[in-house]
Amino acid sequence: MIIKPTKKVLLSWMVSYVPERDLFFLSKEHLNKIDFTDVLLMPIGEFYSHNTYQQLNYVNSYEYWNIKNAQYVIIAEKEWIEKISKKEQQLILNLQVQCERGLVLPVKFIDEIDKVPSDYVLNGHVIIQRSMWEGLDESFKEQLLTTMVYEWWDRENVRNLRIHYLVF
Repeated sequence: MIIKPTKKVLLSWMVSYVPERDLFFLSKEHLNKIDFTDVLLMPIGEFYSHNTYQQLNYVNSYEYWNIKNAQYVIIAEKEWIEKISKKEQQLILNLQVQCERGLVLPVKFIDEIDKVPSDYVLNGHVIIQRSMWEGLDESFKEQLLTTMVYEWWDRENVRNLRIHYLVF
């Protein structure tokens, strides 16, 4: 089965796919390497029990269930990541790939990788943040979201069906 979202659904996803605030997950070993001015730094246990960050748009977008090796969360306004030094920026974005957080996608999902600001492309992944997302055009977002539906939903379902038929 091939799932093809309608234009109306895609437009809705474009608005809600990336939450208003950026979340960055990190381990305690990186605490002394980052300037936390203008952000909220929260221990992960406290973060997971905070009502605001238990809203579905945060849980689903950042895929909390996949997070690994993180003891702290940076909660930042959308412009913050672009205001810090390139060294800190690259460290933080790289940590998002390592901890397997949501909104980190394989480069192969993107047809026009040159439209993604190069700071957000690391180790074969694109790390999506709110401000960056807002700067992308509608056709780019539509292509990306449609590819995600195909790669993660359709292909997984086809793979699972094949396994099912092989087993039974």
